[in-house]
Amino acid sequence: MGFVAIEGRGIDADPRLIARARRAAARQADPAIGLVFEQGDQRQAMREEAEYPADLLLCSEPDTNARERAALARTAADTVLWDRTAKRERGRS
Repeated sequence: MGFVAIEGRGIDADPRLIARARRAAARQADPAIGLVFEQGDQRQAMREEAEYPADLLLCSEPDTNARERAALARTAADTVLWDRTAKRERGRS
């Protein structure tokens, strides 16, 4: 994509998924990729991101309040990719 560095921020309410993401990120060895994972509310994070939208947002498929979540996602990033498999994977460690 032509980026010199990539910064990623992952947010989820489930501490097991945050731990899983941190373990996966620890296996990547590229110093140009910075990844941070936080336990928190995804909707609140998207509201905060709206002031300076991200280039790309990877978001799990909305299961409740789909319209609200889709609208928030569109304000939080220039491009939104919906992960349709995340709902099925949720809860696995």
